[in-house]
Amino acid sequence: MNKKSLLTAVLLAAAFAAAASLAAQPKGGAAGTLSFYTGEVSVFSKGAWRKAALDAPIFQGDSIKTGADSTAEVSLSDGSILRMGPGGQHRIDKASFAGKGRVVNVFTSAGRLWVNARSAVGRNAEFKVSTDKAVCAIRGTVFDVNAEAQGVTISVFQGKVETWSAIVARKGAESGKPGRVSAPTPVPGPTPVAPPTPVTEARWVEIVSAMQRISVDAKGGFARSDIPPSVESMDEWVRWNRDRDRAARPEPGK
Repeated sequence: MNKKSLLTAVLLAAAFAAAASLAAQPKGGAAGTLSFYTGEVSVFSKGAWRKAALDAPIFQGDSIKTGADSTAEVSLSDGSILRMGPGGQHRIDKASFAGKGRVVNVFTSAGRLWVNARSAVGRNAEFKVSTDKAVCAIRGTVFDVNAEAQGVTISVFQGKVETWSAIVARKGAESGKPGRVSAPTPVPGPTPVAPPTPVTEARWVEIVSAMQRISVDAKGGFARSDIPPSVESMDEWVRWNRDRDRAARPEPGK
């Protein structure tokens, strides 16, 4: 092969690689893509529920519903991952990645949601997950939200998550006055499980660190505890997500 033919082949290969890369990216301003799913998964988009399709774009305002024994994974445009467990329903309320900012708001009405978020870039970065009982804003990267009828549990595996009661937030909104929020306080070291603490407008914000969890009940009371080291071997959902995270982003030196 002469030099001219070799150069042409190299340029064609580069063009095909670029086209493949573009094809893999979300299209039409999508928030992300449905990168993986098992079982019965539906997506509510443009006013109708449709059966899930692999690599289909997921837009701001779309909802994802998983059936029994079903899972779904959404890869957001900034590389963050949302994984949804069986019997869940989740809505991408907002997803903006313009410039150096990032604003992602997800509402979970039922089921488990595993979040592996890329580190925030820019001063305008925001990543929140809400349920009808609690709201959490990312200060770290990896956590699990389990929304059930009796309450919600937020388990942090990496970084920190700022959490507050959605019930108190709604009361403030209904009264026409914002809820009074106390300044975040440092999280102490491991402590025994405490009984549920009533949430008041004076004590509203909790910072949950890595390997800690907070449970918020139907009335807004909360209890914080440590996550046992054995959770990965005992909880199949946690183990599955940790394995997928490691496969997607291997630890340095591995």
